[in-house]
Amino acid sequence: MYNEPTLSERFTKEVDLKGLIDQLTIGICVFDVNGHSLYANAHFQTMFGYTMEELQFKHLYELFVREDAELILKEGMLKHTKQSFDHQHQMRGLRKDNSVVDIQILSLTKQSDSKVILELIDTTRHKPYESQFSQKEIESLFQALDDSTTVSITDSKGIILYVNDKFCEISKFEKRDLIGQNHRIIKSSYHSEELFQEMWSTISTGKMWKGEVCNKCKDGTLWWGDAIIVPILDKNRKSYQYISIRSDITKRKKTESEIYKLAFYDQLTDLPNRKLFENQLDQEIKLAREWKTKFTLMIIELHGLKHVNDSIGTALGDKLLQEVSRCLNGLVQKKGRLFRIDGDEFAVIFPNLFEEQYIKAIANEIINLFKQSFCIDEYELFLTASAGLSIFPDSGESTHPLMKKTYFALQQSKGKGESNYQLFLTKKSERIYKQFILKNGLQEALERKEFFLVYQPKIETKTNKIIGAEALMRWNHPELGVVSPYEFIPLAEEDGFITSLGEMGLLEACRQNKQWQDQGFPPIRISVNFSVIQFMQMDMIHKVEQILKNTGLEPKWLEIELTESALIKDEIMVSSRMEQLKELGVSTAIDDFGTGYASLSYLKNLKANTIKIDKSFIKGLPHESESALIVSMIIQLAKKLNINTVAEGVETLEQLNLLNHVNCDEIQGYLYSKPVDIKTFESLLKQEVCLPK
Repeated sequence: MYNEPTLSERFTKEVDLKGLIDQLTIGICVFDVNGHSLYANAHFQTMFGYTMEELQFKHLYELFVREDAELILKEGMLKHTKQSFDHQHQMRGLRKDNSVVDIQILSLTKQSDSKVILELIDTTRHKPYESQFSQKEIESLFQALDDSTTVSITDSKGIILYVNDKFCEISKFEKRDLIGQNHRIIKSSYHSEELFQEMWSTISTGKMWKGEVCNKCKDGTLWWGDAIIVPILDKNRKSYQYISIRSDITKRKKTESEIYKLAFYDQLTDLPNRKLFENQLDQEIKLAREWKTKFTLMIIELHGLKHVNDSIGTALGDKLLQEVSRCLNGLVQKKGRLFRIDGDEFAVIFPNLFEEQYIKAIANEIINLFKQSFCIDEYELFLTASAGLSIFPDSGESTHPLMKKTYFALQQSKGKGESNYQLFLTKKSERIYKQFILKNGLQEALERKEFFLVYQPKIETKTNKIIGAEALMRWNHPELGVVSPYEFIPLAEEDGFITSLGEMGLLEACRQNKQWQDQGFPPIRISVNFSVIQFMQMDMIHKVEQILKNTGLEPKWLEIELTESALIKDEIMVSSRMEQLKELGVSTAIDDFGTGYASLSYLKNLKANTIKIDKSFIKGLPHESESALIVSMIIQLAKKLNINTVAEGVETLEQLNLLNHVNCDEIQGYLYSKPVDIKTFESLLKQEVCLPK
């Protein structure tokens, strides 16, 4: 025969019995025997307009009209109640805003020597109420709450005055062991002192505290409680006692711990895994920034593990990994924290370790560990290791660059042979690293269109008019920022990307120049630098012709610059290409003139339209007489050959005055403008005249 379970039976197994009480449509409040409120459900709080914190230790006089409160006390409903009241009492409650609410008291039940339960309903908005639960069921519900949670009362100094049976059951203490003792008797060492300082700071000011606390049983085992600590206030609103109610959440915390371990720890070695490493690294960076300190990151890669697995099996390989992990952890645990971040990779974070001599000392200890054998069962096994190290923030100011430079140092250490380490030293390593990532990133940069052009005006010396511009390429690198062509052009030439890069630059320069003309700006000649490799391509002329056709730019508004050092590669080929460009209507210029070893006869044979005097000669003007003489002679020679002259790198008025005096045709340099973006250059074009600064 099936019996309908009682209310208590239905909900005793539920974790959140307080949540059930909050869902009741009647107001329920628990008072002490002196008439001070200890707990109220959500409906009671709504009826009276208070939060639970505000209701703490409020007296009947503060919640009911005075004569009604006196009636309750006069009839001894609280102090002398032994059983429930069957009759219903009509009374007037006082809300927080001092308005009056009509109350129907359904029952008063004395549950223990210290607690009385009051049930009521707001009849201002409702008809007289008949409870959906019997009084016995309400009592059973509170009894279930008492049976499922630990309750303790302490004085203001933490001395235990009362504990319920559930407290003793869970803590494994007898009541006689607890009463009169300080509450620290159940304190575990799990939490930091800051937690308890914050808790006492809260409750000593009369506020309720909530939190999860790990407690110690009599036998030394631990149990977790979801705790609410409610201060009991005296007439001056000062805390003099505290009621602590804890729900046992030990099983839940154990499950959470197991889930956490599965998520953040390596199952083979019990070391923190890569996910926890990344979290810890982010946290270490945050702390280092906050405290303006440094730390060292190390990545270790083992060599030979695959050979062990293939030769004698993964079971012994796993045992070897466990032994290596144990030895590594023994070496670093006092200085840092070890993580297993991949099959054969480990990472170590060393907080506050950043001096080179100490870093090298610990790195040597780790490398030397692998100079000895590891005895696994009857086998004597050997592994080697490489390690890369970097320092925050010297090697990188955030997680990604720091990791990249640590791995770069690891690769360098592997290049030095077995069992070595490499520290990413800022000056030397930064230069090598930068070259490495630029070289590796060229192809992706082309695909992602990270290259762009800036424009430096060429000024007619006599009039200060803008008559041309040199298109200069830049690389907007996602990690390094804007990179100069002096750094990436040689790498592009080495790896065969220079042709694609050059074509992209030529296309963009011609397109932009045509766009300026279409917008009504005065037409100017745009100069584009060609690498000697690009210049020597068999289809170079065809590609130039095709780009001009596709962009609609007339050939006379394009000039191609070639460095003087390129002339000695193949004079006949260069001469042929220049002649073909001239037939096409495209101008040519010899860049950096005066720095190479070309014969002056090249000027006669190649018939370039322009020579650009190298800035190394301009820099010495006007004070270096040798430089002034060379510049003057180059200009005079060019005049006789009907070749246009441009002075590069002009920065001072004194230099400008001398160049003007010797009849240099055009000026290019910071005295007028540095290379600028499209919008800034358009502003210069609108003015037509660009004056020296």
